Amino acid sequence: MHVTIFIRTFDSAALLRECLTAVCAQEYPQGFEVLLLDSGSTDRTLEICREFNIRVFAVPQEHFTFASALNFGVARARGKLFVSLSADAVPEHSTWLAELVKPLLDDPDLGATYSRQVPGGDSSLPERMELVREYP
Repeated sequence: MHVTIFIRTFDSAALLRECLTAVCAQEYPQGFEVLLLDSGSTDRTLEICREFNIRVFAVPQEHFTFASALNFGVARARGKLFVSLSADAVPEHSTWLAELVKPLLDDPDLGATYSRQVPGGDSSLPERMELVREYP
């Protein structure tokens, strides 16, 4: 396993199926796994997860922070590289993962990368403005 993709969720059913479909369709021959870190969803999040070949872990909500959830996931990860993705972020194409980690493989001194974020159709105007400003 080369890459572990972490997806943190809490009542994330709205876009989760679309996100997981795009993530699981990635063309990455070195191999990747998906770990979903859920902090107590009560909607259809966990039901949707069962449709995919991913590992799902419960992160106790009373101890949840974004950082602690990632640390929880890293302790269970099989990959050598880690990717953090929001449940409402949908990769636009099947080479997203390969393009995201390529700079890390090319430059051993590089510690992190990020990808462009395109606002979804239901994004508010402030969200759109922030994404355009932060991720041109």
